[in-house]
Amino acid sequence: MGKWYGKIKKPILASFCLLFIILLILYSNTSVKSGLEGLNLWLNIVIPSLFPFMTASYLLVKSGLVKIAGNIMEPLMRPVFNVPGSSSFAFIIGIASGYPLGAKITSRLWKDKLISTSEAERVLAFSNNCGPLFIIGSVAAGMLHNQRAGYILLTSHILAGLSVGILLNLLSRKKRNPHTPDINKNMIIRKTSKGESFGTLLKDAVLSSVNTLLLIGGFIILFSVIISILTQTGIISSIAYILSPLASFLGIGNELLISAISGFFEITSGTRMISGLTTIPILHKLPALSLIIGWAGLSVHSQVLGILAGTNLKMGIYIIGKFLHGAISAFYTFLILKFTDITYLKPIPASGHLGDNMSKIQQHTYITLGKYITIILLLLTAIIILSRKFHQNRKLF
Repeated sequence: MGKWYGKIKKPILASFCLLFIILLILYSNTSVKSGLEGLNLWLNIVIPSLFPFMTASYLLVKSGLVKIAGNIMEPLMRPVFNVPGSSSFAFIIGIASGYPLGAKITSRLWKDKLISTSEAERVLAFSNNCGPLFIIGSVAAGMLHNQRAGYILLTSHILAGLSVGILLNLLSRKKRNPHTPDINKNMIIRKTSKGESFGTLLKDAVLSSVNTLLLIGGFIILFSVIISILTQTGIISSIAYILSPLASFLGIGNELLISAISGFFEITSGTRMISGLTTIPILHKLPALSLIIGWAGLSVHSQVLGILAGTNLKMGIYIIGKFLHGAISAFYTFLILKFTDITYLKPIPASGHLGDNMSKIQQHTYITLGKYITIILLLLTAIIILSRKFHQNRKLF
């Protein structure tokens, strides 16, 4: 079976690539427009929101401050999720910044041997999450025109992530051997005792962040084009037609189904399409948005696959975790709505054009976010410089 698959894998891949090139030529206008939209999304949203977090998180891992978080969170992370306390850093930053930084930090922790392979695969499944900037800023305020809906979506998303982590702990058969040496402390000490200058660390942090952002931008543009081609060729409509009997049984309309299928491929396209459905009640719209936000889309999963290149980490548990995340998040959203006065979730009329309002929301968010990131970076710089001066003075005596 393996030999047979190996023989046809490359011809199949070549055939799909050739078909994709032909479709790019046939739908060149739509492809270029979609590519530009993806590029605009990357330049105006992804880079400003992720770059500071990526740089700061790299410095935090390399400076050894993760040890503090690991020691504090170990009594919580080990019994609840069966992972080291240092993995709490991946979950917290993953929630604060959004896709795919949780995967980036998990990969970094694994490369620095702060967590084992099995632990990293489970951490990846519940730590690579969507951030509040996208949920509250883009989806709720920008697309739904109601920021209150974003708090429901964000709450459901965080609770679902925690639930996935607990569930994977219960399902995991391999438990940590209590007699196994604690590699976290040893590796942190070894990693931070190299005596690298702060300038070297900062340079490496910026280069690593830029390389990851280029990878993310490439996938965003690629999947923006793919979604437009799938829509233009009627492939998404055909998939919706095949799934329509099941959707009808579940009470899902055709418009919502098509939007959900788009979200299966790319999170931004799916959330934008669902938010724009005026005939769909909020009781159906918000759980559908939670499902897509939790699942994240094949575009995000492709970014994670690229980040994990060069590691031994596999995607199987991650994919299962994201599927569970979407389903559980949708369920939590449905429960919250049952006990919520939905009159507060009606769209608030936007003043001006949607693009203008989105720009104001993003600009305000970036300014606020930039203040906190600047303070964190300054404190981090001071701590690293003082700690290195302290170690140098100890060596003199």
